[in-house]
Amino acid sequence: MMEILIPSWGLHTRHGGVRVLCELATGLVRRGHRVRFLCFQGEGLAAFSTLADIVDVGPPPAGRNLLRDLPRQARLQAAIERFPRADVVLANQHLTARPVHRARLAARKFYYVQAFEPDFYPPRFRFVLYRRLALRSYSYPLRLIANCPTVARQIAACAGAAARATDIPIVPPGIDHSIFHPKGKPPARPRLVVGTISRSEPWKGTAECFEAVRLVRARGLDLDFRVAFGHIPAGFAHEPRMDDAPQDDDALASWYRSLDILIAAVWWGGAPYPPLEAMSCGTVVVSTPNDFVVDGETALTAPQECPVSLARALERVAADVSLRSRLAENGLRASVAYHWHNITDSMERILMGADPAPIGSAERAC
Repeated sequence: MMEILIPSWGLHTRHGGVRVLCELATGLVRRGHRVRFLCFQGEGLAAFSTLADIVDVGPPPAGRNLLRDLPRQARLQAAIERFPRADVVLANQHLTARPVHRARLAARKFYYVQAFEPDFYPPRFRFVLYRRLALRSYSYPLRLIANCPTVARQIAACAGAAARATDIPIVPPGIDHSIFHPKGKPPARPRLVVGTISRSEPWKGTAECFEAVRLVRARGLDLDFRVAFGHIPAGFAHEPRMDDAPQDDDALASWYRSLDILIAAVWWGGAPYPPLEAMSCGTVVVSTPNDFVVDGETALTAPQECPVSLARALERVAADVSLRSRLAENGLRASVAYHWHNITDSMERILMGADPAPIGSAERAC
């Protein structure tokens, strides 16, 4: 049995990365390991259910900026050092990587990288230091794990010669196939139903999805447009649509099954959840390139930030029933590999040392 510490920087937020951590922690607990999330006061109510213990590490400094985040990191480091007998400490975000790196204990230290975080900081003065800290985090002497090949390639460039992209083990997000499945999906309908997950962050590509739908409608494609979670980009408030707000995973899976086609336009590739969830529900995917899809096999893809190309892909799949059927079947088949049992297996083997993970080198950083 391992004792595993996971320092948290926002366990209470409903992000895909938090979902992955909660699911992995639950899977590891069910296998007999002791898992503890270390959370600041007021942030310990996990956004997703988990069987792991939640440890309150005290109140965080008020406000959020770089000066306040430094003592916040120091408090996380002190909290980690309260468990000297821990076998594993798992950093999972660049602001948790430094406390794990600096913590004085003999545990095996890992860094599970779920996104290339420097991309999230816009090129403005107030974010320059955050971007540099994020880049620096990949060169700490922590054992590296990535959630997809794209992220592995990005962090390998920052982690020193000892960490080649092909050596970094991959632990992708998983799927609960008891929830995300095609059973009950309605039969083909004469009027296509197209949907997108709407988010406010520009890199989620919501504006491109709205523009693609506008373009295909202008060219005569008759469709219903369903939008989940309510963010409407500027200039699209009057676009005909149906707004939905799934309250839990069961409702979200039902929403995916209600669609003929999901369009997703996240930037930078990686491992976005919506395409995988949609494929698991038997829904056709049109998206920007990412590590969950194979163009022409499990989805049709279009370059990021290019709604014209996204519209062309949408038109192509809408016009070809046999193509839709093939993509849906292949996508459903591919999604089976992402069952949480398989994902937990991979993480457990890495944390136990059965599968190697390279250590970032502090000698070089981006």
